[in-house]
Amino acid sequence: MYLQSRRGTRLHETFPEVVWAVYEHLPVATVVDSEIVRWSIGQAPAPAIMRRGAVSSA
Repeated sequence: MYLQSRRGTRLHETFPEVVWAVYEHLPVATVVDSEIVRWSIGQAPAPAIMRRGAVSSA
């Protein structure tokens, strides 16, 4: 399982729960072009995801 951003940044360590969810439910050699969306009441999803990536890569 390899998770990366559209710019090629590795995201395995930033979103390990996504890696495991995909790994557990999709066959080997499956390619998925997708987007991670975080749903939270009262908070815009995109900034929350971007903040998490910035904190994890520091």
